[in-house]
Amino acid sequence: MARTTVCAQLYRHSRVLLVLLTLLGIFLVIRLQDLLVGYKVTHTDAATYIASNEQLYAGANATTVGFVIVTSNRKSSPSTKLIDATVSSLRLLGVPDAPLVVSIDGVDDEEQKPTHDEYISNVRTVCSSLERECKVVLSPNGTSGLLANTFRGIDELTTDYVVIMQDDMPFIRDVPLQSIVAAVASNPDDIHYVRFNRRRNAVKRWDRGACFNQGNIVSNGIHFTRTPGWSDNNHLVRREYYYTANSGILFLSANNMSESMRASHTHGAPEDIMYPWAKANCYEAKTFLWGKHMADAAIGHL
Repeated sequence: MARTTVCAQLYRHSRVLLVLLTLLGIFLVIRLQDLLVGYKVTHTDAATYIASNEQLYAGANATTVGFVIVTSNRKSSPSTKLIDATVSSLRLLGVPDAPLVVSIDGVDDEEQKPTHDEYISNVRTVCSSLERECKVVLSPNGTSGLLANTFRGIDELTTDYVVIMQDDMPFIRDVPLQSIVAAVASNPDDIHYVRFNRRRNAVKRWDRGACFNQGNIVSNGIHFTRTPGWSDNNHLVRREYYYTANSGILFLSANNMSESMRASHTHGAPEDIMYPWAKANCYEAKTFLWGKHMADAAIGHL
């Protein structure tokens, strides 16, 4: 009788143990799947990853995006080695059909013009060799500065969103750009500017400020880290951002600049205007870094 009771108890305990082991197995399978998805984001081609997750990113292709690369005469001119590397890095973004505009600033020094003209010709050759739509635009009157050069590039696009890029800042890892655009488009009142960082998403340099890493946003699985730092480094904005009165460059340049800065602002950089304002009005500026807090750099600097 005692032996029967012991056997019954062992049987009941074994069933409980089996149930617990089954639940543990299910948990481990789910966790492993999550880890594999994260691995894919980092280690597979961005276009392949998006294609294999069509349901998760449904509607991502409904919003269009284009690129503006701003460039000017450099010590390396007429070589295009810098812009070659930057243009080549666009393959990491998974948007092979997104149009590209290369906006080339002019020169004032007559001695530099032959080299600059050769540089323009070489950039046109780079542009014509691409499978994507590509256009080169030029400054009409010598040196105009980064702000005016940026506007010239944006003027040529009709896409909903634009990635503004420096000619020496290539992307260095896979970036699911179309999904990022879809996430930003889903939060038009909360995200106005997304920068692709050239360092970890940490409190360093321009990103120092009280609001850093506060009120971060996750949308459709895409993470955005809030920052007070507005920089000309590669960033994503709605095309109208540079024009819109309530959030754009023109409004700030007309109202928030000193007289001396206003007089020469077309020769200046957008960050000269935007950084002080965003630093002082972080939550109003709605500026973010792509990726989680402490995520790895997305772009490099040549």
